[in-house]
Amino acid sequence: MSKSKKKIGKKPTAVVPAAAEPNVPTGPAPKPLLRAIRVTQEVLDAAKAYKKATGKSFYALGLDAITKVLKREGYLKAAEPKA
Repeated sequence: MSKSKKKIGKKPTAVVPAAAEPNVPTGPAPKPLLRAIRVTQEVLDAAKAYKKATGKSFYALGLDAITKVLKREGYLKAAEPKA
């Protein structure tokens, strides 16, 4: 009979400096995450034609549409315009 040996000890942990400053974006706004959605081939073809004509991507269209719905329903607050 053989017995399996278990290693007992601490797992290595990442060391975080105590004086770490929070990340403050200095450049343009970060790009939104891309997520897959289901669409029909007809919608995809129309979105490709729209992008050729205007340069606005399918993902930007989706983000705009979702943002409008969430603002209208009260789940997302509208950003205040800068003066």
